[in-house]
Amino acid sequence: AGSLPPGLTGLPSTGSAVTISGTPTNAGTSNFIVTVIDTFNQSDTQALSITVTPALEITTSSLPNAKEGEAYSTTLQSSGGVPPVSWTVAPLLPEGLSLNQTTGMITGIPALLTRGTHTLTFTAQDSRTPTPQVINKQLVLTIEASANPFTLR
Repeated sequence: AGSLPPGLTGLPSTGSAVTISGTPTNAGTSNFIVTVIDTFNQSDTQALSITVTPALEITTSSLPNAKEGEAYSTTLQSSGGVPPVSWTVAPLLPEGLSLNQTTGMITGIPALLTRGTHTLTFTAQDSRTPTPQVINKQLVLTIEASANPFTLR
């Protein structure tokens, strides 16, 4: 009784297992009732549910530019998946910057001589069990020379 999420089908089996397969098309929870009957005509009924979560996506499309020696702060954004989301980056951020793995916040003061274009791959991982969703996105961080350069004497 009830229904599986759209895109999924249940294939009855004569064995001890039923296969639910397909690709869900909508997020949400579907409730249904399963009844099994054995060869001795004994039965058991269980109410079950399947929750389909939206795919995890990194929604940050670009990083604001930073300046050497000046405070920097930006927060990576994601949607979908099962919260909380954890963050990592490769290669490491330029010296002076750090990524908070829990909040996705990049903060710090870029060190001198870090100017240039840094291509970084950010990874978001949700808390879905037993298998988390993992998504990568490449973003570019440009670090500019400080507006107040040091004067050598």
